[in-house]
Amino acid sequence: MQDFSSVLVWLDDVKAEDEYLVGTKAAYLADLARLGFPFPPAFIITSNAYTEFLKYNNLEIKIKHLLNSINYNDPKSIKDVAAHIKKYILAGQISKYLSKKIFKAYRQLGGILKDSAVNLEISYFDKHLSGKNLKNIKGESTLLEKIKLIWSSIFSPEKYPSIVVSKVLENSISGVMLTDDFSLSKYSISDSQIMELVLLGRKLKKHLYFPQEINWSIYKNKVYFTKIKPMTFIKNANKKVFRSPLLKGFSFGRGVTTGFVKKVIALKDIYNLKSGDIAVASFISEDMLPFLLKTKGLVTDGTIEKNKIHKYLKLSSMPVVTDTKVATKLLRDGIAITINCSLGEVYKGSFA
Repeated sequence: MQDFSSVLVWLDDVKAEDEYLVGTKAAYLADLARLGFPFPPAFIITSNAYTEFLKYNNLEIKIKHLLNSINYNDPKSIKDVAAHIKKYILAGQISKYLSKKIFKAYRQLGGILKDSAVNLEISYFDKHLSGKNLKNIKGESTLLEKIKLIWSSIFSPEKYPSIVVSKVLENSISGVMLTDDFSLSKYSISDSQIMELVLLGRKLKKHLYFPQEINWSIYKNKVYFTKIKPMTFIKNANKKVFRSPLLKGFSFGRGVTTGFVKKVIALKDIYNLKSGDIAVASFISEDMLPFLLKTKGLVTDGTIEKNKIHKYLKLSSMPVVTDTKVATKLLRDGIAITINCSLGEVYKGSFA
């Protein structure tokens, strides 16, 4: 268990109960790392660091006043307040206390290299929020400025983001592996490295219950996973063929997400919804919105008209697939499903 006041922790030290501190993405990577999946060395600038930054620059009260001034019926008001908050954060200074901790960790990542390259990714508490991820950042002063840039790109009055800072594996051999098609012969790597990648890929697919697309690198003769994402296609005769979906419909929102089916047939069913669920509903009403917005996604039998409900769901960026006709009849409570928003498709299976 991490110290409640931790502003920076190493990925290897993150425990399952530390998600409140490091965010969903970092906790997910740490969980996979504990199971033996190899990721580049990384540390997390926690949500406490963001809180420390706001306090150091006396921004908490200023931002609170700005948020209270928003007219949520006026898009310009929301945009103007967001611009003011971003300006405050970019103009702020990261304290010597926090800078010292970041620089020490950055130097440990770099080893003998003074200005090693790192990637910065937001570790969300809310998957439906969006913000900047930055790659190949070099130098201590640049690193601090980019951290502020990420902080300014996303602001939630309830939960602050953490940032995963990972080492860029420069001068490494890199490639992509599909866990449904282990074609690695085209890469200049040894038979033992090919076998290691294949075994790790099979293990990952089995653990996540869904085929994966894995970006890998071999750095100083060691295998690393640099990115993993769900594979929503299969390769057939060197062509990409999309996997057969369970359901198709109209979609809005962002990305691919996985969760467990929780059907909403009557209004009372909304009280059973949890954060890891995907709501599968036969109808939608305004009273249901607060409960639906805490889930990972939504699939409906019918169409969602372009009204207040549609507006709030779209603003949340939550993955939604509508007008499937038969979702509540076809899907059973408790099974894992994956929503692919770009295609408006629902698949059976889980990747997280």
